[in-house]
Amino acid sequence: MTRRTLQRTNAVVAALMAIGGFAGAVGLIGGGIDFGPLQETIMDRVPLGSPVLAGLALTVAVGLPMTAAALTSWAGYRFADQVMMLAGTALVGWIAIEIMIVRVYSWMQPACVGYGLLVMLLGWLSYRRAHQSSGIIGAGPRVDRTHPVS
Repeated sequence: MTRRTLQRTNAVVAALMAIGGFAGAVGLIGGGIDFGPLQETIMDRVPLGSPVLAGLALTVAVGLPMTAAALTSWAGYRFADQVMMLAGTALVGWIAIEIMIVRVYSWMQPACVGYGLLVMLLGWLSYRRAHQSSGIIGAGPRVDRTHPVS
C-alpha cells in the first residue's frame, strides 16, 4: 500500500467517525436519541442535565478532531498522521469519560474504543511509512563501536 493510499484510507476511516460524532450530537441536541428506560437516569447524570451541553461536548471531543484528521489526511499534509493519532486518542478518551459520568454501558462503547485504537494505529502506520525511508524512526545517536569507551 502506498503512502497516498494509506492517507486516503485514513481520511475515509476518520470521516466515517466524524459523521457518526456529528449525527450523535444532533441527536442529543435535537432530542432524537432515546435511551429507552434509562433515558431519565442518563440525563440526570449528564452535566447540568443538559443534552445540548452533551451534544456540544461530543462535537468538540469527537466530531471536530475526526474531521480535522479526515481533511488533513485527504489533503496529504505532513502532520496528518499526528492528527489521526490525536483524534483516535480523543475518541478513546471520550468513551472513558462517558463511562465515568453516565455509568451506563453499551455495546457501542467497546466498539468505539476499538475504532479509536484503529484510528491511532492507522496514524502510526502512516507516520512510520513516511519516516522509515528517511531513517528518522529509531535513528537515535550513532554510536561508534570501533573505539572502546574508557
